[in-house]
Amino acid sequence: MKKRILMNLLVIALVAALITGATQAWFTDEQEFPDEVTFTAGTLTINVDEDGESFAKIDDRVFENLNPGDCAKLCWDIVNTGTKRAEIRVKINSGWEKLSDGEWVPYNPEEDGLLPGDYEGRAAFLFPKGDNWIVYEDKEDGGLWLYYVNGPLAGTYDNDGEGESVKLCLVVGFDGPNMDNRYQGKRFKISGVVQAVQTTNGAPEAEWYIQSLEAIKSGEAEQEPYEEPYFTSGRGADMPCWKDGGEEEPQEPEEPKAISNYEHYLEVDIDCKNWQSKITISGSIFNAIDDAGKNINGDKTVKITVTYGFGLSRTYERTVTFVNGISEPINITDSLMGYLGFYGGSIEIDEIEKPITNYVVTSADTEEVE
Repeated sequence: MKKRILMNLLVIALVAALITGATQAWFTDEQEFPDEVTFTAGTLTINVDEDGESFAKIDDRVFENLNPGDCAKLCWDIVNTGTKRAEIRVKINSGWEKLSDGEWVPYNPEEDGLLPGDYEGRAAFLFPKGDNWIVYEDKEDGGLWLYYVNGPLAGTYDNDGEGESVKLCLVVGFDGPNMDNRYQGKRFKISGVVQAVQTTNGAPEAEWYIQSLEAIKSGEAEQEPYEEPYFTSGRGADMPCWKDGGEEEPQEPEEPKAISNYEHYLEVDIDCKNWQSKITISGSIFNAIDDAGKNINGDKTVKITVTYGFGLSRTYERTVTFVNGISEPINITDSLMGYLGFYGGSIEIDEIEKPITNYVVTSADTEEVE
């Protein structure tokens, strides 16, 4: 399991806008993230003073070549550079993208068939780290609203000339078992908007169309706060990006302990045509535990041996990532001369060997044999 922490300086000074109502007005500030915030991080400045305007952007950084079990942490410093105090909320949207005719376009994994696995087949998960934010799900588009619970952020007027800041860190995890081959060549993009509004005269409730900001902050609003069970109680709880408490310095992953037991479902398919035998080995390993009965996390060397006709055998060695005792999908293909039968197979991890009993042999001249 790899841990990636990518930091860039990203400064966005938000444009102040004057919102007028029937009898009162208040200052607000809103600015979208850059068009593509794909595993980047930096500083976002907000300013609810009238006519304050500035904008600066660096090139977007695209993070591709994802592997099942990868995780990352994205952190922004949100700084109030205006004189007035401001309440803060952040809207986060995310989704997969694929290349189509040379351009990145939205990708829905369901295009390639039903999503298998638990967590509704989802492969990517994100959630803020720390106690500064409470999260609500947007029922319309599935995005997340993050409210800063310790606001308002002080401005420069009542903070000795320096605006107050708050850090927002998002942990993003890519699930090993659910992230199958359909995600190869895809990328995951996060976009969003930071909103700030003056604290007085009921501005947050009116501008954000909410009944009570204090009820939202305390979790007592009509809508229940959103929790991400993948991180709080599921496989993502052991991801280093989540476990490390949000530290920003990369840490070397711990070497996984030796496996004491495991189960597997591996199948060997041998397709014989035109004096060629195509071998496909597919499946996964699960319930992998150490001597203490804890699930294995990290990379393990897996050896798979298949014995063919004429006493021949071949061993395939692969490095496989485990998340909470479950391996990423295994898919091995090979091709050999001649018509070959299947005389046995085995899998070995940490010197623990188990047989492979599931196989299918298909010949161009015979029906399928299993």
